[in-house]
Amino acid sequence: MLSRRKTRSRTKFDKALGTIQCFLDPNCKETARCSLAAKDFWKTLEDQLEEQESSTKIYLLTLLYTNKLEEGSLDVDSYVNSMEAIWKILNNVNLKLSEDFVVLMTLIGLPPSFGTQRRILESRKDLSMEIIKKDL
Repeated sequence: MLSRRKTRSRTKFDKALGTIQCFLDPNCKETARCSLAAKDFWKTLEDQLEEQESSTKIYLLTLLYTNKLEEGSLDVDSYVNSMEAIWKILNNVNLKLSEDFVVLMTLIGLPPSFGTQRRILESRKDLSMEIIKKDL
């Protein structure tokens, strides 16, 4: 009876681990194969993802700082949408930036030919990403 129970729990463990492996990035599958228990695997995976989260935040912040609209480009909508998308992703990885900061970074990324529009937008008290989208 005891060996049957062990076999049944081992089979459940194998099925659970197999399901987990199906949904993992190929880089994480080796970690799953080496784990003796699902609990150990989740702890190891959590540690690995925590390390990656910091580098993701740094990468996204770098994108936010370096994203610029090229002089002569007419694709202003894509530029503003990309800045907003980066901001939303940063919020999703628990790096909360104020909308004012993202608006400022968006305005800084505009080329010199947008100088007049930029000054007009900067003078507004109710400036938001929505207003930038409409006015640019």
